[in-house]
Amino acid sequence: MSMVWLNGEIVAQSEAVVPVSDRGFLYGDSVFETIGVCCFRPFRLDRHLQRLERSAGQVFLDLPMDRTGFEAAVQQTIRVNLFREGSVRVTVSRGSGGAELMPADPPEPTVVVTVREPRDLSEARSQGVDIVVSEVPKNSPKALPITAKTGNYLNNILAQRAARNEGAFEALMVDNVGRIAEGTMTNVFMVTGGILYTPRLDGGVFPGITREIVLELAREMEMEVLEEPFTSKELFTADEIWLTNSAIGILPVRSLSGRRIFSPWPRYEKVAAAYWDMVEGECEG
Repeated sequence: MSMVWLNGEIVAQSEAVVPVSDRGFLYGDSVFETIGVCCFRPFRLDRHLQRLERSAGQVFLDLPMDRTGFEAAVQQTIRVNLFREGSVRVTVSRGSGGAELMPADPPEPTVVVTVREPRDLSEARSQGVDIVVSEVPKNSPKALPITAKTGNYLNNILAQRAARNEGAFEALMVDNVGRIAEGTMTNVFMVTGGILYTPRLDGGVFPGITREIVLELAREMEMEVLEEPFTSKELFTADEIWLTNSAIGILPVRSLSGRRIFSPWPRYEKVAAAYWDMVEGECEG
């Protein structure tokens, strides 16, 4: 049974509870980070905690610990679970503040750290995954702070549900002007004409840690990289499509909305090899 770090205490997952008045439960009033774990080590933990701080600041949530405290909580959770590989999630809700949208007094935040076993993605990494373009649009950046990783995921859930109903691994969501933004849980890249494209962050795209690493690796390999918007029509003519996030790393796409047009992926294979070499190097180091 997994053990959970809950507000400073290690408890069994079956005993880890938060009040029904918690604002994360009532309103999705929370921020979180999902961090890859390799050889008992959280991968790029510092970058994730920096982003957690930015997310909290964007939604005016005062974190109850400094970065050192979160690092200790993550490390303790990994240690007590003897957790070698997978991912660890840090969730911070605003806490229990009653049913009012704006509580009279600031509540005490709730902090939960959990672990999740890895998915077997060996076949997906070699054969690719199927994706669709969702009819569920991305939230407007005028409605929510898109670059904050919050508990407001209902749009993503609806898009993901539709994708799974079609037998797809992931759904890509479009922004308010019809351009590809990102997946429900991933950032998206395409290769066309020898150039690697990914949507710009200022277009309402979440700043993924793995996205950032892939861009760094591609530039080190002297690939031409452009952070520019593109449409689903342009995506259908791409030579390669990739997906990234901290839990899956980097995956190639073999079909888009039922059209099997992608394979092989020479640039993906080059960048993916460098990415996994880097992960394993940090794991062994």
